[in-house]
Amino acid sequence: MKKILIPLLLVLPLSAMAGADRHGDREEMMAKHMERVAEELELNDAQRKEIRVIFEDHRSKMKALRESTEARVNGVLTPEQRKKKDAMQEKRREKWEERKEKWQEKRNEK
Repeated sequence: MKKILIPLLLVLPLSAMAGADRHGDREEMMAKHMERVAEELELNDAQRKEIRVIFEDHRSKMKALRESTEARVNGVLTPEQRKKKDAMQEKRREKWEERKEKWQEKRNEK
């Protein structure tokens, strides 16, 4: 059981990154990446639009899968274990935010 839960606990915090305050940064970064790829591949407007739709569909399916997985995991855990898991996830979120801020500071210095 621990062999299954440990990887899940490491992956689940990624779902938290879909939060509203971080969503804009990710969207902007993804848009820039898509533009670079589109230029490199010399995609026409129809191709760009179709690929964008594919990725949006993928993103929504992944969100639903993350939510379902988290609900199933929570269903296995006791209330005390869920509290511990939530605390672990919050701690990882905080560390992620610290790393993100440092990365942005370094990026802004250039």
